[in-house]
Amino acid sequence: MKRIGIITWFKSHNYGTALQVTALIKKIQELNYSPTVIKYYEKKAPVSYLSNINIVGMLTKVHTKMNSCLFDSYLKEISFSSFYDAHLFFSSPCYTLYDLQRLNNQFDAFVCGSDQIWAPSCFDSHFFLDFVFDDNKKIAYAPSVGLPTIEDKYIRSQIKHLTKKIRFLSTREESGSKIISELSGRNVQTVLDPTLLLNAEQWQPFYKNVTIRNQKPYLLVYMLGKNESQWKVIYKIADVLNLAVKIIPVFKKDLKRQGYIKDAVGPAEFLAYLQNASYVCTDSFHGLAFSVNFHKPFTVFERFKANDKLNQNSRIYNLLDKLQLRNRLYLNGTSLKMLDDTINYDLVEKKRKALADESISYLSNALAAATSSKPKIQKNNIHRNNSMCCGCGACKTVCPCNAVQIKMDKDGFYSAFVDNDKCVSCGKCTKVCPYMIDRNDQEIAKSVLYSFKSNSADVLLRSSSGGAAHHISEMLCKKGYSVAGCTFDVDSQTAKHILIESKHTEELGKLQGSKYMQSNFAVITQQLYKGDAPTVIFGTPCQIAGMRSLLKDRENIIFVDLICHGVPSYHLYSKYLFYLREHGFKTDRLSVIFRDKKYGWSSRYITVSDSKRTQTMHQNKDPFFLSFEQCLCYSHNCYECPWRDKSAADLRLGDYWGNKFKSDKTGVSEIVVLTDKGKEVVDMLIGSGIAEIHKQDIQDYTSIQQMTNGREPVFWHSYIRALADPNTKMEDIMKKYILPFERRKRMRKAASKAYHLLKDIKK
Repeated sequence: MKRIGIITWFKSHNYGTALQVTALIKKIQELNYSPTVIKYYEKKAPVSYLSNINIVGMLTKVHTKMNSCLFDSYLKEISFSSFYDAHLFFSSPCYTLYDLQRLNNQFDAFVCGSDQIWAPSCFDSHFFLDFVFDDNKKIAYAPSVGLPTIEDKYIRSQIKHLTKKIRFLSTREESGSKIISELSGRNVQTVLDPTLLLNAEQWQPFYKNVTIRNQKPYLLVYMLGKNESQWKVIYKIADVLNLAVKIIPVFKKDLKRQGYIKDAVGPAEFLAYLQNASYVCTDSFHGLAFSVNFHKPFTVFERFKANDKLNQNSRIYNLLDKLQLRNRLYLNGTSLKMLDDTINYDLVEKKRKALADESISYLSNALAAATSSKPKIQKNNIHRNNSMCCGCGACKTVCPCNAVQIKMDKDGFYSAFVDNDKCVSCGKCTKVCPYMIDRNDQEIAKSVLYSFKSNSADVLLRSSSGGAAHHISEMLCKKGYSVAGCTFDVDSQTAKHILIESKHTEELGKLQGSKYMQSNFAVITQQLYKGDAPTVIFGTPCQIAGMRSLLKDRENIIFVDLICHGVPSYHLYSKYLFYLREHGFKTDRLSVIFRDKKYGWSSRYITVSDSKRTQTMHQNKDPFFLSFEQCLCYSHNCYECPWRDKSAADLRLGDYWGNKFKSDKTGVSEIVVLTDKGKEVVDMLIGSGIAEIHKQDIQDYTSIQQMTNGREPVFWHSYIRALADPNTKMEDIMKKYILPFERRKRMRKAASKAYHLLKDIKK
């Protein structure tokens, strides 16, 4: 039986979300396929270009947040989990592009949909099947754009590109089909939401074991909006119909309303309450859909105002119009004439079934074509079902025919390039690529944490934090270890890795201090691979994962990775050099201290100097550092990093941020012990007496350091092109891309303080 991977929303405790994916699973099973829900944990809201941001808008969001607390409960969680366990089939968890791309080897075709997974307000390219390498195996079934327009030009551009690559294209609403058709230049079919593909009888098994207490006739209310005037209408309808009110609570304030359901309501209970209702009032699309499925008299309300930029009313209009039920829509100030009108459900059901048959036919034909298409011919190398690369050079090192080269790509990052004419498809590179091998990394949360502060004032001054990396290098050098680490090369103005032999301890100073750029690691991978001397290797988590896979048979290697938020494009540094030249610096052999601790540890300064002039700038003033801090020009891989919360190293090092050492002026390192070999190194450090070393709570790491990936900005390509353009000045780039985010960051801090203050007052 052919396997189908479905990517859609599933994890929120939303009834429509849960039931649409349940219905799609059921229907694909009936079509004789084996469906699995891809357990993808979607990202946070997209990072869009900012304009017209102000403190009033931020405070408005605070007010909305204060008054829109969602209701949830432990019993409700159990109800949802039990329903999923009974009716859905899940893949292993997927958090990053790395996880998703590996699914290409597991499924015969992929479906994205339904729900508002294509809404620009929550744009995520993975819901457009960007991780699927064969476009012929991509099917969009009823995803919803949600909004009447896509205003963000960068999101619109990405959706245009992504939808052109989906072979079978459909959406849930006519308005969505029109938008996608205009963007993709293709015909886009409008199909039914999956919940409407099953009739009332087919839904019955999903709630048959639910018993509703106090079985008196009732009006069921399921409202997702915040319009209090609509609640007055709802209670009026209940009075006219002489029905008790039962409310499925959505917000915490619903618990104060008369008639809210006190028992836990999961997806099964949601169906049962709808099926047994005498009347339904809702502003929810799926509340409407199931009222139709169960042939219930209903009134549907507009959730959004017409001038709201996030207006999602079109999906309700679309369904009402398809079924000729627009008269069931209540508009503010209109009469309740609908209460006197009986819905002709024989006619409605006939229309629903015709639309369902048409939609099922689309789905059936798409699945048949996608699963029977011949697989794309790909060479067995690192680019087969994988687009991730950190330029570590492991692949280049093991290639027997010199088909792989590591060089700077067009976006300003070191990456691997494969010459397919030379590639013999041996697959050796795939066995060492950190993004393609089966990893068994250690979770940070299950590791042991130490604080480390050197006793040497000189070491502290030259190190980024507490001097842990330097002292580890120095100690192991004395024991015969070579040291591989990153240095800043003044001649090329790039970062690169070098190998320092144990007899050259005096050269370890070259490795001290942070270098806020991607290091060319590949220049030493061959040397490491061919060598046999004991070696300690320092690098970013992705580089160390690559070296672990390359040197896994070497017992005399110690791997140390460094906490990393991401590496910026070299286009940023090149633009920075041009900026400095305009301000009178000679940059051919520029000296850079990226973290100059003469001015403190927590307040970061960057110092640049040529043969005649030196300048030190605070991180909030220097264009390079400020750009780096906004996290907008990292490599694609940095936004999909698999090593935020885990590591392939023996030790992880970084700054010990947080309240514990907030008053420290010279720096404290944190050391995460990940393996027994790493513990041996820490024990040697403790025995040496060279530093203050104390065991700490690992939560000091997990609560402060970045444990999940940030979002790649939707304008990433535009920003990188601007950095690469020799005619665009740094000041103009700062003004357009960086400073708006810096202002928003400050406003967020102010708004956060206001939120917590108001929260305390409410208590």
